Amino acid sequence: MEKMFWPYARYFEFSGRSTRAEYWLFTLFTFCVVFACIMLGGGMALLAGLESEEAMLQALTSFPILLIMIFGFFSFIPALAVTVRRFHDAGFSGWVYVGLILLSLIPYVGWLANIGIFVITLLPSVAGNQWGEDPHDDWQRDDNYGYDRPEPAARPNGVRFR
Repeated sequence: MEKMFWPYARYFEFSGRSTRAEYWLFTLFTFCVVFACIMLGGGMALLAGLESEEAMLQALTSFPILLIMIFGFFSFIPALAVTVRRFHDAGFSGWVYVGLILLSLIPYVGWLANIGIFVITLLPSVAGNQWGEDPHDDWQRDDNYGYDRPEPAARPNGVRFR
């Protein structure tokens, strides 16, 4: 659960790597916050007992949209950074992400770029690339559960030991 808040701790950090869990938990967190704001607007409309559609639409869009905009303002940079780090973890440059974002602005082609972003964020980690060591590598941690670090010959590249 704490991984969903790591992008806020690494606010402007575009270098390094982020795991799939960190990326998708942060995405789930942002979705839940936006959903809660929308539900708040619906609850406000129900509590106010608004009968007309125009008044209900105004209640649904005023305060919740303001909350979503404030949340988006503070979450834009961490979302961008965690996605770039996720691309690094999958073995792609952050510039590939920028290129796909620019492609997504083109009508009738943008959905292919969005599918590309989705697929890359689902790819598994590449062991030890130019952006750093594998974040899943348990042997980088200080606590190795009482075991000695294996010799490099006994630990092939890309294999995780547990």
